[in-house]
Amino acid sequence: MARTVSVGGGRMVEWAILALVVLGFVWVFGLYASRVHGQAERAAVMTTLGTMRTAMVLEHLQVQVRGQASAAPESSANPFTAMGAFPPNYAGEVQGRDLSQVAPGQWAFDGQCRCIGYKPLYATGLESKDGLDALWFQSRAQAGVGTLVPLDRYVWLGMAVE
Repeated sequence: MARTVSVGGGRMVEWAILALVVLGFVWVFGLYASRVHGQAERAAVMTTLGTMRTAMVLEHLQVQVRGQASAAPESSANPFTAMGAFPPNYAGEVQGRDLSQVAPGQWAFDGQCRCIGYKPLYATGLESKDGLDALWFQSRAQAGVGTLVPLDRYVWLGMAVE
């Protein structure tokens, strides 16, 4: 007659299965948490872009109301100045669209190309045609009003960033 050996009263296998189930839940929760972080960051970026675009339009309208001759934004002007206050995650100016010295989750301005750049904190799910690891938008005047035009076609978590 075969005798079965019981380690720890037969509970070792049950504890191992419970541990695997808990680890599985933690892993799935981690995946969803990172996706939620990415969605929140994308929403914050879109809000900042919308605020900046609105501020640029308001700046244009103020110039029109004052009756000043030039309604176009100054070519070297930093679009962040139109907002009245820099966002708390504004890192300053960079040269040559180089964000290597900028921490993830921060904005920067490149005066040479009149571009604003954002280096994502959660870059998973960010796709660009040129394989960039940052979002870049150039400040341009369209019909006398300043606007921000993406330098690449960005898709972040399945949605376009424009």
